[in-house]
Amino acid sequence: MKLHKLIQRASAAAVASAMILSVTLPTLAAAPDGTGNAAAADMVNLTNGTAALSEEDEGRDTGITVNGQRVLVNSTVVDNIPIQFTSGTDASTLTILQAVTGDLTIKVNPTAAGEVDVVMKTESGAAVGGKLTVAGAHNVTITGETMVADRADIDDISGDLTLIATGEGGKAIRDRISVCVSSSSGEKAIYVGSNRETEQFESRIHPCVWRSWYPSEAYISVRKATTYPVTVHGGKLDNSENNTTFYKGETVWVKTSRPEKGLKFNCWLFPADVETTDDPTDTAFFFTMPDHAVEVTANWELYTGSEPTVFWEYYTYSGLLTPDNTPQNPAGMSNMTVSYDSASRTYTVDLKGDLEIPVDFKGNENPHIKVKGELGNSVHISGANNVSVDIDSQNKETNLNVDCAGTLRLKNNTGNSPLELKLTYKQAEGAGYTVVLDGKELEETPAYVSLNESLTIIPNISDPIPDDSSAGGDSSDAAGALVAAAVAGAAVFGGYTIITELMLQDLLPEGAAIPKNQAQLAKLVWQTAGFPEPENASAFANMTDPETAKAAQWCVEQGYLDADFDPDRWTPKFKVIQTWNKAFPKQ
Repeated sequence: MKLHKLIQRASAAAVASAMILSVTLPTLAAAPDGTGNAAAADMVNLTNGTAALSEEDEGRDTGITVNGQRVLVNSTVVDNIPIQFTSGTDASTLTILQAVTGDLTIKVNPTAAGEVDVVMKTESGAAVGGKLTVAGAHNVTITGETMVADRADIDDISGDLTLIATGEGGKAIRDRISVCVSSSSGEKAIYVGSNRETEQFESRIHPCVWRSWYPSEAYISVRKATTYPVTVHGGKLDNSENNTTFYKGETVWVKTSRPEKGLKFNCWLFPADVETTDDPTDTAFFFTMPDHAVEVTANWELYTGSEPTVFWEYYTYSGLLTPDNTPQNPAGMSNMTVSYDSASRTYTVDLKGDLEIPVDFKGNENPHIKVKGELGNSVHISGANNVSVDIDSQNKETNLNVDCAGTLRLKNNTGNSPLELKLTYKQAEGAGYTVVLDGKELEETPAYVSLNESLTIIPNISDPIPDDSSAGGDSSDAAGALVAAAVAGAAVFGGYTIITELMLQDLLPEGAAIPKNQAQLAKLVWQTAGFPEPENASAFANMTDPETAKAAQWCVEQGYLDADFDPDRWTPKFKVIQTWNKAFPKQ
């Protein structure tokens, strides 16, 4: 309870007691003039703008100390320092009435004293010649001519702090100042300058966190202030505290977030009254917050082609890989080279040198992604169809995170066994898959992999064991042997699908999709053979794709496919293997 309320209650109680005594014991209540109002008469005097106090209340402790000595309700001098204490409705005020040559320490116990403002003003010299310490106060306002104090510690204040040196060349604090605001006050802003009109934002200050610095300004203000929101389109705010609103005068840093098909950053678009010294064509951009909300937009040139692309990000660098934009050593990533194979829709990324922080690759339109070379700390791959990772060297355990629609294959090419990997693998929702590690089927994807030779994860896509009578073509012994091997190995490798998937991964070009019909098979064989010209005009000229027609004619002439070629006819995996071995026999 605040002190002035205690005084009022004590006064009321005294008046009531006097009235009761005047009725029951009139001789005790009578005044020398016979009026009987002695108690009431004692309460009508005023001192320092407050109700007169009884002798008991005049000695009441305020909950404040100055240089270690208690301030009483009626104190006028404490430790030889003239003061004035005034009780108010919302807050009391302690005024220091003259300069202090040495140190000044004011401590307020808010539980006993309530909210107490501290005020001090001197017209000449320093307000405090030594160290100023204030703890537990509400608002603190101190003015000096040459300086407020040599140094200052302002602790646990719940209101505003204002320190001003009014003289020419004056400094609010000559040396160091430390400020800590109370837990109940919330975040505040620090402003400095020559006065309130010229102040500049200095920094934020959080509750219960000390902020110390060496100021050079004549004016220091720590107070609640209005913040304004910043909205970024095509980018993001970059600050360690994840702030989305900012004070007037605060420096705001934004940086671009390359869109999935962003080829080239053009510039930032922002309101005309936003002040900046930065080049608005830089991907990172600083500006000074005005006293209103701000929207900034990153303007990008986008890729409009139909081929798949890969977005990559490493540290503060990012880029977009396209069929026409796969340079050696992409900008900002000197230890990465990239190539693209249009026939198989495969991007191959060769990493050179240890990557100490994560590198991310995100595909658009489901390209195949192959990563090879030296694996560093962490590699994340998403948005791809088939993913293969060939590890040529490794200096530390690698965190490999893969989210793909097709097959994942890891190969140990280092010559060292085993390699240690931390693997996170994600398939499409509800899709099953089979895991084969170094030739042994596992029940689930391991979180930690000791890789000797290879690991393959294959989605469970339906491809029934073929019926030669419906598959087309001959039913050679090779085909029958393959089917027999698939059935016999089902217990070990998970059946026909798993065996054929593994065989085709070794047979087909890196990253190539497994053909599902005769048109896809003919085109892949023809492309792999080097796009040869057929001897005769195509017998399949009515096909919509002239390249597929040419590929089919050439494959039929070579005996790889039958003359009754049907581009849409389903082709089982065993038939793909059979055709491939015929076209490209192993030496």
